[in-house]
Order: sequence, then C-alpha cells, then structure tokens
Amino acid sequence: MIQQLRKDFLADRSFGLFAVVVALIAIFSILEPGTFPTGPNFESMAFQMSEIGLLALAIAVTMIGGGIDLSVVATGNLAGIVAGSIVTAHAADGTPPGVLVLSIVAAIATGLVVGLINGVLVAHINIHPILATLASSTIVLGFATAVTNASTVFGQGAYSWLGSETIWVVPVPLVVVFLAGLVLTFVLRSSRLGFRLYLSGSNPIAASFSAIPVRRTILASYLLSGALAAMSGLIVLGRTDAANVDFGGSFVLLAILVAVLGGINPYGGEGRLLVVLLGLVAVQLLSTGINTVFSEQSGSNFLKEASWGLLLLVTLAAPAIRSVVSRRSRTSTPTANVSATETPSTTETLEPSEGIALRVSNVSKSFGAVAALTDASLTVRTGTIHALMGENGSGKSTLTKVASGVHTADTGTVEIAGKVLNRVTPKASSTAGLEVIYQDLALFPHLTVAENIYLAADRALPSKKMKWGEANRLARESIDTLDVEIPLEELVADLPVAQKQLVAIARALSTNAKVIIMDEPTAALTPAEITQLIGVVRNLATNDGISFVFISHKLEEVTSLADDVTIIRDGKVVAAGPCADYDIAELARQMSGRDISAAARTRTTTADGSKPVVEFQNASVKGGFEGVSLELRAGEVLGVGGPLGSGRRSLALSLFGLLPLEQGSILIDGQEFKPRNSVEAQRAGIALVPEDRRTEGLFMSRSIGDNLSAASIGHHDGRLLDHSATAERSKESIKSLEIKTSNHQNLITTLSGGNQQRVVLGKWLQTKPRILILDRPTVGVDVGSKEGIYKLVAQLAAEGVAILLVTDELDELENLCDRAVVMNSGRIIEQVSFEDFETTDLRSLVAGKTA
Repeated sequence: MIQQLRKDFLADRSFGLFAVVVALIAIFSILEPGTFPTGPNFESMAFQMSEIGLLALAIAVTMIGGGIDLSVVATGNLAGIVAGSIVTAHAADGTPPGVLVLSIVAAIATGLVVGLINGVLVAHINIHPILATLASSTIVLGFATAVTNASTVFGQGAYSWLGSETIWVVPVPLVVVFLAGLVLTFVLRSSRLGFRLYLSGSNPIAASFSAIPVRRTILASYLLSGALAAMSGLIVLGRTDAANVDFGGSFVLLAILVAVLGGINPYGGEGRLLVVLLGLVAVQLLSTGINTVFSEQSGSNFLKEASWGLLLLVTLAAPAIRSVVSRRSRTSTPTANVSATETPSTTETLEPSEGIALRVSNVSKSFGAVAALTDASLTVRTGTIHALMGENGSGKSTLTKVASGVHTADTGTVEIAGKVLNRVTPKASSTAGLEVIYQDLALFPHLTVAENIYLAADRALPSKKMKWGEANRLARESIDTLDVEIPLEELVADLPVAQKQLVAIARALSTNAKVIIMDEPTAALTPAEITQLIGVVRNLATNDGISFVFISHKLEEVTSLADDVTIIRDGKVVAAGPCADYDIAELARQMSGRDISAAARTRTTTADGSKPVVEFQNASVKGGFEGVSLELRAGEVLGVGGPLGSGRRSLALSLFGLLPLEQGSILIDGQEFKPRNSVEAQRAGIALVPEDRRTEGLFMSRSIGDNLSAASIGHHDGRLLDHSATAERSKESIKSLEIKTSNHQNLITTLSGGNQQRVVLGKWLQTKPRILILDRPTVGVDVGSKEGIYKLVAQLAAEGVAILLVTDELDELENLCDRAVVMNSGRIIEQVSFEDFETTDLRSLVAGKTA
C-alpha cells in the first residue's frame, strides 16, 4: 500500500499538482506577505477545505464508476437537518452520548437511502446519472423544505467538536476528510469492489461480458457517495451549528472541479483519490488567495467563481489541447526530404511516376525507443488492388498512417498520383487523392446516406452552404459509380454492415479519391457480402482506375483478389511483388517468419458415449433463434456456423446468461439452467470469448494484468485482493499463452490484435471453465496468432473442456470441430458429424444457401 501511494505521488498529475500547490503558496505569499502566509489563515483554510473535501470524494467515487452524483449537496443538507433535529429534540438533556450517536447513525442512514435511490435509478432503471441525480437532488430539497418549513435547524453545539476542534494543530474535520480518503483509497486499491468499480467505469459492456456484477458495483458506488455526503453535512453542522436547505449552492461545481483537477476521468475508469485531496488543497489555496488579494474589491466573488469555472474548462480540455499542440508540432516538423530552412508548399508536382498511384519510399518511424518502421516502402500501381499484409503489430497500420498524414515519418517520402507531399498531413494526403476506410468506417450513424457522402465531398465544394439538391446529386453519382442500390434517405445506423462499407467507399469516391486504403473490410461480412464487395472493388479498379490498398488477414481472399502484395514483418518489408507469385503457404511463411502448420487435428474420442454437459431443448429467444435443440459433451468441439443474423451469436449469448430464453430450456449436467446474467453463468463454469474484443472483451485504458484478472478476481480472491498472487497469475498466463510483452503492467493498447485476443482467452482460462464459448475467436487475427489459438482449442478439448465454437470460417468448422451445426434465420438447418464433413457442402450452408 505504501509503495502504491509513493507511485501515485510520483505520477505526472500528482507531481504537477504538488508543484501548483507550492507555486500558489509562493505567489500569494509574495502578493500578501502580511496576511496570506500566517498560521490563522492556514488554519482557516484547513477548516474550509473540510466542507468540500468529502463532497469531492463522493463525486470522485461515482465518476470512477462511470457516473456522477449531483445530489451530494442536497444529501448533505438533509443529513445535517436530520442530525440537528434529533439533537434539538433532546436539547433539554444536554445531548447525551447516546443521542449524539443516534443522530450520527440517522444522518449516515439518510445518506445511504439517497445513495440507494440514486443507484437504483442509474444502475437498474438505466436513467442517465446526470438526470437521475438532478431529479433526486430536487426531491431531497423539496422533502427537506417540507419537513423544516424552510427554516434553519440548529445543532445546539452538539457537533462543535467536529467543526472547530483540532488534534494538535490539525482541524478535526480535515482529519476526517483525509482518513476517509485513505480508507477509500484502500478500498479501491485492495478490494474486489474497487477493482470491479474501475473496470465497470472503464468499459461497462466488457465488464458485463467478464461476469462482473456491474449493476451491483455501480449501486455500491452511489451508496458510498451518499454516506460521504452525509458526513459532509455533519461537518457543516459542526462548523456553523446550523443546517438548512440553502447551504452550499456552488459546492457541486467546486467538488467536480476538485475531482477532475485531481485526475478523475469524468468518463470513468481512471483516477486516484489521494490525488483528489491534493487537488482540494490547490483549489482552496486559489480561492483563499483571490479573496485575500482582492478582498477590498466588489468583484472578488465573481473573480473567484470565474476562476473555478475556467480552471474546470481548462482541465477538461487539457487532453484535446495537448492533442492539437502535438499534431501541429508534428505537421510543422520537416520530413527527411525537406531541409529545415525550407518553407515548402503542401505539395510539389513532379514528373508523374507513370502508372503509379501511391509510392511510400524508405520510411522509418519510431515511437520512443521502439522502431515501428525501418526503411519501409510501398508502391501501388494505378488501377490495381494491392494487398498489404503482416501479422498484428508488424507495422501495417503505421505505414498507412504515415501515408495518410496521421503519423509524421522520421525519414522517407510519400508520393500520391505524381505529387510528393513535402508536408504530409491528413488534409494534404486527402487533397492529393488518398482516402482511408478504417474498420470502424467512421460514418455518422444518425445521418442519412446522402448526408454522410455530402459531408465528405463538402471539402472540395466551392460553397459552404448545405444544398440538399446538390447533396442528393453527389450522393447518387457516387452510389451509381458502385453499381449498387442503397436508399439515399436511409439512416446509416439502419443499414447492414456490408452496405455501410459501400457507403464508406462512395464517400471516398465523392472526394475524387485516386487511392483508397481499406483496413480489414471483410472482417464482419458474410461470404455473399464479401463477394459483392470484392466485385465493387474490382470494377472500380478495372473500369475507373481507382487503386486500392487492401489490408486483410484472410489469405484465401487475398490470393483470389489482389494483383500485388507487400508483406511487412517487424517493421520491415520482407517481400513484395505480383500476388500470383505467392501461394497461401508462402504468404503465411513470409508474414510469420516460419512455416505455419495446418489447423487440422484428429477427432477427439473423449466425448463418445458421455452424457451431455449442455443441452438446448426446443429453445427460443425472441429475435434470435427458434426451436433449437442440440447437445454438447465434455471434450467436444461443436461448431456453430451460418451467415450474420442466422442466430448463432444469440445462441452463444443465451448460454452465457445475456439473453433470456422465451421458451424451451437449457440443461447443464441434466439440471435446468436459467441464468439471469453472466455472473450466474460463470458460477456454472461457463466462459465466453466475445466476437468484438475491443468493445466486449477488453478494458482499453487498463493494464494487461488487469485485463487478465477481470473475470477471475472473484474466482481466486476474497473481498480483499492478493496483489502478488494476481501478478503471478498474470505472468503465468503471459508465459503460457506466449503474449508478447515486457511487463504485465503495460497498457493493453501496447499489444497487437493477436496478443490482445490471447489476453481475452487468458482472462477466461484463469477461471478454469468447464464450458467455453468462442464467438469468432480469430476475427482480425493474423495467421501466426490463428495457429496458436487453434492449438489452444485442441489442447483444451483434449483436457475435457466442452467448447462451443461460433464461426463463419469454413476451415475452422472442418479442421477444429468434432461436429457442426449450421443455422439460418434462427433455426438449425443442418447437423454434420466429423465423418460427413467431406461429403457435405458446408461452404454453401455457412454462406446461407439452403437450396
């Protein structure tokens, strides 16, 4: 604990705040040497800090969980009124100790009740925390006003010890605040609740998929907030010997400022409470200093509150400001082909490189001590489809970001359509004719197809005024170029994934793009949709001369589609040339640097004759699947294939407790199983590796170790965590799964996609599941990582784990599974045993062809 506190203090925000505190003391001491740096002034500041400190801690706790509590002031006022009313009722008795204890218990209970209401509204009824706590604040104030008839309740001096006494020279209320901060820091650092709160705030979807009781965890944070707010109300009662509904109107803003200034992420999942207390000191110094320096000016209160607001805005905007400064710094740094004394234009037209649409030459790029690219080059011919391949983390993304101006190369040149970009920026590369379509497509879901296309084309239009006729015309021209039918008035959110891909291409064409880079464009498409997309791309390349850079891990797809290929390994180009010169085995070898063995394994026999571990009996989920019956045995790999929307994913989610059955039943070991959530599924020994690792599987702001421990923290630990044991388990998982990292404390974002997928697997293997659901476990994973996952699946099956493998990869069904079921339109249309794989047209069935 002491070591962790030392690390917290040495962290950037802590050290910076400490420097701010020292600077404020020095500045105001120089400006008001006879008033500010005095004992009575510092003592007064200490008492004043206590009034806001507990409120800041309360808001910080809920912020860490991804929420916020705007009712803390009202809760504190009501708690003070309750306590004051109790001691007033016994004033004639001189407030005996029993009455004082009763008043404290009643006040804390009041805070817990309000916290419970807030927690239920936010966690269980799913009302936005701002709206929920604003509403509860209004209700609490109204109730307090009605009870007191808008009058002040007095404390009869019963709490004077809490409001004005000192321990040595430290005010008692400040001791309470810092003790609360220490206790809460211990809870958040060393308890299961704290760990889960950080994860729930970081990514509530992934938390739910990790069998974390998210609702219960968030509810606990609001209970803590209510108790802290009530304690704050008692301190105010001690300081003023009075309680009323009007006290502390601006304290909510001030508490939020202290929390955010102290490093609490307002969007959840990050922050340290002791740093919040350091922020509390800084804000109090600023407030007192302004009051001291401008004490004779009528505008001092305005200046003080304006300073608070400005400081809050600057603190919230700091990440964006740093990003802008960093981006401008990068774009102002000359690249290797421009001397430092030059003032180059954005582009320089050269003699066109005949037949070349994109040429990235001899590019090197390092991030700190890590070399992401070393002398890498890429040449894309006009009107061709060029495959850019490499394992996750090989440097593909860095190369494309250098070409598009997202990253500035340390050395090298970028040429687009005969123009060398001396200063490569996103705008310059787009103007020259390069567009990138990322995996997330970056479309606006709540705008129409026409609006999405027009917004991209608007950069090249002379008029900045939106013209609906022109928008529809441009969108129609772009869609017609693709030779597809997509309603222009349709909201993008309502389109299937395949049509969203086509809209993204149409948007790129509307900017007169000459080169389009597509990152894993087929990862979420069905075989039929892939065929349509490939046809569109090939038509644009052949008939319109558009060049495509196609980034994909699907080797069969690349060999059938690409004209040329460039392969990157460890930041260096290891192979390039016509794609016809490479077969699948050679592509895999060049990507990984080794021979990749086939995924095939012999059929397991441990499942023969054994009783089913899992049974679906005429099970149905509304909008998912209907009348499904199947069995899964220990040691068996059962494949579930079918096109998107076939019901295969719903089947996996129902077994994991995330989709309730509408009818039928699920049996585990012959006993009916009705999981209400993923927590109950985990207790039954079920684990799920979800389809979308970034959204559903990982906590991107957390460390590798935290991610590996997410699902097992309640499996191995009690209410208090054993950090050394947790670290050892993480290290063992990293070693056994061959996760490429130097330290389990590194952020998960430092890993490649394949290694991130291993972390998701490792997270669940730490729970030692009996039933493992794998939902498209190799999507977006390179060939080397696929091989490792295939071997792991075979190993787990051999150890007796029952595996439900949901996939649209034909080779995974044929080479990994003992049996396969194929679904379409929510029903099982075929069940195929291992012996019948060769004689069954699985490809057509998985693609959704039933006839």
